[in-house]
Amino acid sequence: MSGLSVFKKAVKIIEENRIRLTDNVENAWYFEIDEPNEIEGKIEISVRKNGGIRAPPCSCKYGIYQGIKGYMCRHQIACLLYLGKKVKEEDEAK
Repeated sequence: MSGLSVFKKAVKIIEENRIRLTDNVENAWYFEIDEPNEIEGKIEISVRKNGGIRAPPCSCKYGIYQGIKGYMCRHQIACLLYLGKKVKEEDEAK
């Protein structure tokens, strides 16, 4: 799967409102993503606030490549896009 294809799938997750921020704690944000094609149906991903862009391997079928090649799956990219959107909305509200 090409990088652009993965990015487009992440954008689609945002556009279809299939992502929710479930917890915002001191060191991480936690998300749930409704993913009908995944076995578990929901995927939890954390993105560290104080350590750059880091996340545990996703439970999707592409998660295995994260440790091997450093790839990000569509779920992690969607989380980062979601955070970027929220930051922009907060800045515009000020």
